[in-house]
Amino acid sequence: HQEKSSRLWALLTIIPIKILAILPHFFVLMLLGIVAMFAGILGVFAVVFTGKYPQSFENLIVGLYRWGWRIGAYFSCMTDKYPPFTLKSTDHPADLAFQHQEKSSRLWALLTIFGIKMIVLIPHMIILMCLGIVAEIAVFIGIFVVLFAGKYPQSFEKVIIAYAKYTFRINTYFWCLTDKYPPFPWKDEVPEAPQAPKAQEDSSIKAGESV
Repeated sequence: HQEKSSRLWALLTIIPIKILAILPHFFVLMLLGIVAMFAGILGVFAVVFTGKYPQSFENLIVGLYRWGWRIGAYFSCMTDKYPPFTLKSTDHPADLAFQHQEKSSRLWALLTIFGIKMIVLIPHMIILMCLGIVAEIAVFIGIFVVLFAGKYPQSFEKVIIAYAKYTFRINTYFWCLTDKYPPFPWKDEVPEAPQAPKAQEDSSIKAGESV
C-alpha cells in the first residue's frame, strides 16, 4: 500500500492527461494480446496431447496480465510509479505472481475445447460482473479521494485487488494454466507483500508498497 499519493497525478487522471502517458503501453499490449490469444488456444491443445502447458506460452500470458495490472494500478492512482515495458516481474509496486503447474489435466483441457468448462465457471462470471461494478466505483471515487486527501483509501484498494486477482484466477483456470478451481472472492484475503522473487510463486497480486 502506498502511504501517500500524488494529488497532481490524480488531477491529471481526471482531466484526463495521464492517459497520454500510457498510450504507448496500450499499443504494445494490443499487439501482444493478439499473440497471447493464439498462445492460449494452442496451449490448451498442447495440454490435450502432452499433459503439460508450454512454459513459454505461460510466461507470455501471465506477463501480459502482469503488465495490464501495472497499468491499471498506475492509472487508478494506487501507485505513482510509471509501469515498466516488460512482461517480467520487477520491483514495481504493482506486481503479479503465478505458480507454474508441472502437469496439467488432459480431460479438463478437452472439456475446455468443447465448452464444458465455461458452464462450471458460470457462478464465477456472475459474481465477477457484480464485483467489477463495485471495483469501477472504487476506482472512480478513489481518484477523487487522492485529489483531496493525498492518500488512496486502503479499503478501495483491497476491493480493486480482489477483483483483479479473481479475474486472473478465473482466466488462468479457463485457459488450463492451472487445474485448481478458483476460490470465490469471499473465501480469499488480500495477500501480504511477497518476498524476493522465487522460481515458483503463489498466485497473488499486489499494489503499492505492501498489501
